[in-house]
Amino acid sequence: CLVGSEMCIRDSRYTVRLEGSSIAIMKWIPTSTANGSYHGTAMSIKVVDGQGDNAVKVAYKTEVDFASLPVYGLDGQVVKVQGVNEEAADDYYVKFVANIDSESESARNEGTSYGQHFGKGIWKESAPNKEKETIDSSTMPHVLESRIGEQSGNPAGINEGDPYFVFKSFDFSSREVGDSETNKTPSFIGRKISGLTYHRGRLGIMANESLALSEAAGPANFYRTTVNILRDTDRIDITARSPKVSILRSAVEMQENLLLFSDQNQFILTTGGGPLSPASAGLDMVSNYEATSYVAPQVTGFSAYFPFSRGSYSGIERLYPAGGAANLFKGEEATAQVPNYIKGSVRSMAVSEMEKCLAVLTDDGQYLYIYKWEDVGERRAQSAWFKHEFTPSSLGTRGNILGVQIIDSAVYILVVRNGSAPYKVCLERIDLEDGALDIADTETTDDVWYMT
Repeated sequence: CLVGSEMCIRDSRYTVRLEGSSIAIMKWIPTSTANGSYHGTAMSIKVVDGQGDNAVKVAYKTEVDFASLPVYGLDGQVVKVQGVNEEAADDYYVKFVANIDSESESARNEGTSYGQHFGKGIWKESAPNKEKETIDSSTMPHVLESRIGEQSGNPAGINEGDPYFVFKSFDFSSREVGDSETNKTPSFIGRKISGLTYHRGRLGIMANESLALSEAAGPANFYRTTVNILRDTDRIDITARSPKVSILRSAVEMQENLLLFSDQNQFILTTGGGPLSPASAGLDMVSNYEATSYVAPQVTGFSAYFPFSRGSYSGIERLYPAGGAANLFKGEEATAQVPNYIKGSVRSMAVSEMEKCLAVLTDDGQYLYIYKWEDVGERRAQSAWFKHEFTPSSLGTRGNILGVQIIDSAVYILVVRNGSAPYKVCLERIDLEDGALDIADTETTDDVWYMT
């Protein structure tokens, strides 16, 4: 029977509706016998007609041709569309979005609820609910966000106009199209993140031997936004291949290249001479020097400096292009003339291209090692090392360096001071100028530091 746009059949478990040449059928089962509520459930359906079963098409879960999808449908219904090839790799899912008043948008009754909208609309690429995947932001890298104090609602002690920082989680995008085959889970999910980088507008996350780069200009998205076509801006997920296990731990940009470091190998992100895209990206090994890879390498010009362990001492390696092929590099030890000079394990480094110097901090915290160089053409004419010692002095102060950074022509160091607890953490500066003296508050020269 037909009543308006509602068709009825002799089974209370089904609702049948008619709009134009489209018929919508939903099957219901009780949600609660106490209040008589129902929800939609799966069913089996088959259509036959008198024209070789070609006159009537059914759109229900299984593979269909996109051109045969009706213009009327149930809001939120998801069907699988068969791609051009027979393989499942180019299949995709679409969801029907019914045309409803904007005022009713918040009241969309999608999927499995009685009273679901049935009408005219469009089909949009989507994913079935069971294939949607989210990233737990609480287990991911967080962000340190710079803010300015407002007139009200500021944290305690922050006034209007005061700069401050907020440490918080970062909202990562979820899988909204495709499935686990056509839109794979990012390689870092379920693994320990070993390093972060940022390259050409993409956030990079390293885990084991894999590098995942976000969508271009979309640092929160590590999924494809469509599986219909592979876009150059889509996320990239690649693996470093080498004879040795290579856990990627750090990465630095050198000119337009991205160099990645593991404990025993170094890699370069290649693009085959074209733009960076999922189709062109790869990781090629360029060298196999041992490295203290948890310390971020430092880049200046065409050189990358990274530390390595030498028993109870440390050394510094310089990696630079060898000329010829874009991925051809060679190494040169910067500590070859002083193999037992840097005592302990390197904890952090900083570099200045302007002053042509590298600052190295070790785990003993009392020495700041400085490397100075001068190049003449392609030849390194000067390669010199010296150090500053931060030990208890006549002032009764305690020197223990926590961190170092070089900005312009000044070395900034974070130092623990005071003879006894509670210690004070001070930010101090050494100017890198020829012939400059940094004289401490003493009548002797015990605390005079010379920079030449």
